[in-house]
Amino acid sequence: MYIASVIRERSNHEVSIIDTQAENLVVGDAAKRVESYKPDIVGISTLSLEAPYMYQLAKEIKKSGPDLKIIVGGPHATTGPKETLSNESVDYLVLGEGEEAVFELIQSLEKGQPVDQIQSIGYKKNGQLIFTPRRQGLENLDSLPFPAWDLINFESYYKLFNFNLISAHKRYMPVFTSRGCPYRCTYCHNVFGKKYRARSPENVFREIEYLYKNYEIREFQIIDDNFNLKKDRAIQICNLIV
Repeated sequence: MYIASVIRERSNHEVSIIDTQAENLVVGDAAKRVESYKPDIVGISTLSLEAPYMYQLAKEIKKSGPDLKIIVGGPHATTGPKETLSNESVDYLVLGEGEEAVFELIQSLEKGQPVDQIQSIGYKKNGQLIFTPRRQGLENLDSLPFPAWDLINFESYYKLFNFNLISAHKRYMPVFTSRGCPYRCTYCHNVFGKKYRARSPENVFREIEYLYKNYEIREFQIIDDNFNLKKDRAIQICNLIV
């Protein structure tokens, strides 16, 4: 949703979101849904657990037209870039945070420009896998527009498992208030890097207020890797909510 909002803010591209898990779509049905939009570019984000599904879906989507480009990102692409890009149905790969890299990539593809100067991507050239240097994470998270909440079906999520095993309200949504974690746990992902970056308390509260007023969301699940790393900031957010 963040990637979608950045694309819409900076260009006139039309963007749609399909959540195959929330809508319980098998590969064939998901591919038909994608084809109904007649897209030029399809982006797929996946966990490693879901990678087999992603490869099947990419293969099916590719059947709709040879010119359609598929970009894969998310945790699996970031931790296993060579394996991901080696798949014949994957055209491009994005490492780590996707907002800037995806936007620059689709702009270059639209204009027919080379992509070798775009950081944090992988592509194929003459049968070789090429990866560009990884960019630094976005420092000013307040500069990002809010996620494209209008592109999802809220009701489809309420029946799914969520982080709060016991919820006070049916109408919940996650909120992402910071990125990165300075610790070096060997088992953890590195999608957002090891530098902690945080949205301002005021920016976080505006999104909470927006969801509360416009979509009647009554429970907010903070899904940061490290929400309370800066205790004063966490307290400020709580005080604004109060």
